[in-house]
Formats: sequence, C-alpha cells, structure tokens
Amino acid sequence: MTRRARKGVLTTQAILLVAMGCIIAAVVVSLIYTQTTGYARRTSALNKAAINTAGGISLKVLEVAVEREYTGEADTAEYVYTTMKLAPDSAFISLLRFHIALQGESIDAVYNFSAAIDCTVKDPSSNLSVYYDRNRGMFGAHFLLPSPNKAQPYTIAKSDIVTLCFRTPRVLVHDEPFTLEFIPEGGTTYSIEQLMPQTLAQRTTIYKRD
Repeated sequence: MTRRARKGVLTTQAILLVAMGCIIAAVVVSLIYTQTTGYARRTSALNKAAINTAGGISLKVLEVAVEREYTGEADTAEYVYTTMKLAPDSAFISLLRFHIALQGESIDAVYNFSAAIDCTVKDPSSNLSVYYDRNRGMFGAHFLLPSPNKAQPYTIAKSDIVTLCFRTPRVLVHDEPFTLEFIPEGGTTYSIEQLMPQTLAQRTTIYKRD
C-alpha cells in the first residue's frame, strides 16, 4: 500500500471516529434533556400536588352541645349541635354527611335541605314541623353568619359560621363515650371524642374551642 493510500485510510477512519463521536454526543445530550425534562415535569407535578394539599379542605369545630328530649331524663341526650367554620386555608366544604359512633352503633348522617336548626323537618302533608325519625340519619344546618358569595345552600364557604343539628340513633346516657366525625367530600376528617355529661340544663356545651 502506498503512503498516499495509507493516508487516505487514516483520514477515512478519523472521519468515522469523529462522526461516531458526534452521534454519541447527540445521544447523551438527548438523554440528559429527556431526563431533565422528565424531572422538571415530575417536580412540577409534585409542587402542584403540594399546593393542592396545602389548599385542601378542612374544618374547624368551634363548639359541640348536647340536648335532651323535652320529656327526657336529666342525664340523657338525643340531639347534638355542632358549630363550625372553615380552617383558614380551606376550600369550601360540602355539608352532605358526617359520622357519629356510639357504643355498639354508628351512623352516617346526610344533610336534609328542609330541616330546621331545632332538629325538626316540615311534614309535607300537614306543613307542620315534626321531629326526625332516628333511623333516617339526617341533619339540619343553620348559617349564623352566611357568606355573601355562597355557591350552594349546602356548602360552607369562607366567613361562614354554621351550626349542624343531628338526632342521635339512640339516647345517649351519662358517662357514655361517643365520637363525632365530620367528613367533607375530598377533605380531611375532623374527629371529636367526648363523654356524655350529666345534662344539667336543656342544652349543655360539652366541647368549646379556646
């Protein structure tokens, strides 16, 4: 092989090596870009999730009171009144249901649109207020400070203060433990555990937030 031929072969090999180097570099750059882009997208998604969590749904219960039946004994109760509002960073909350757990019994209560704050509901046949059937598991809501921008009548919006009324599945007795769980749709459950006190008055406060 002549010197010119050998030089040509070396030049060709050098060109091939340079081309292969360029291809490898392009592949590496592409991989880095893809990984960086994917990381950025994942980071963006995580940040969005964190924002959604931070701006989630949560309640602040201000007061819980129990009340006995008008003809009931002094150390029993059948009605629970809970005053609440939104936590500072919460989105609006649906009032559709909450859970009450007694000894050996529990029930999910659903919101009754026509219920009054005194645990009564209109009888459509007579248009008179009648007490809830205990087995229906319904509760009423009374907005003490309704928000001017309320989207729906069964939601708690910012600046709302609302009292819920619920008739228990059975009579609560003195020293009986019970749990109230307020379960907003898609939000954090707020739970309160209490002992049934001796009801000295018609309505007795058993929990009050400082």
